[in-house]
Amino acid sequence: MMYSLFFYFKFWLFMIITLPMILPLWLLRLGGFRKLHDRYLLWGTSGWARFVMHTTPADITVKGMDNLPSGGNLVFVANHQSAYDIPLIMAVIPRNLGFIAKKELQFLPIVSGWMRAMKCIFIDRSSPRKARTGIDTAIANLRNGHSMVVFPEGTRSRSNRMGEFHRGSLQIAYRAGSTIVPLTIRDSYRLREEHDQITPGAVELTIHPPVETAGMTRQELQGLSGKLSRQIAGAL
Repeated sequence: MMYSLFFYFKFWLFMIITLPMILPLWLLRLGGFRKLHDRYLLWGTSGWARFVMHTTPADITVKGMDNLPSGGNLVFVANHQSAYDIPLIMAVIPRNLGFIAKKELQFLPIVSGWMRAMKCIFIDRSSPRKARTGIDTAIANLRNGHSMVVFPEGTRSRSNRMGEFHRGSLQIAYRAGSTIVPLTIRDSYRLREEHDQITPGAVELTIHPPVETAGMTRQELQGLSGKLSRQIAGAL
């Protein structure tokens, strides 16, 4: 319990102290300084992610860093064990990353401003039309060079057992012609979900070889979800 109280105190104190940092981000965007905006965004968001993982504290092991592409239209596909999966990926992957998020998060103070800058997509699952609009926006962002993270299970497994990949969860990668980078997250659920409180521990992130979707046949695309699921599960 003490770890949880200490973590949440430091988390919100950090968010309040760094609140003025979002102003330069807006000014850079309004001024059209995209490269400076993106560098500043990466510095701010990756710094936040490293702070979260360090404060827990979490001992992170990364495998397969050599598999990370140097650039391009990237969709990172990962299993989903914990609320820690997002800061874990952001702390390790040196890219500006967007995420698919539930619509309620767009009203979260401070955090939502950074999420919008990251090109996160807020999905209203109660409205198929709005959900499709969100997916179309994600595809447009990818084609413009913004990377994204997708959790095909759709919800946290809270264990090292993977759930089934949802049909259509990879459609943004297919339609944008993205390079898919599979990720395996191991033991992140032990940091919070296992005991329903913040608990120090060790986590592991494995980066698998990238998969090009551009030029794939329809048959190859149909089998890709199962192939990725088996590959990701194989490192658990």
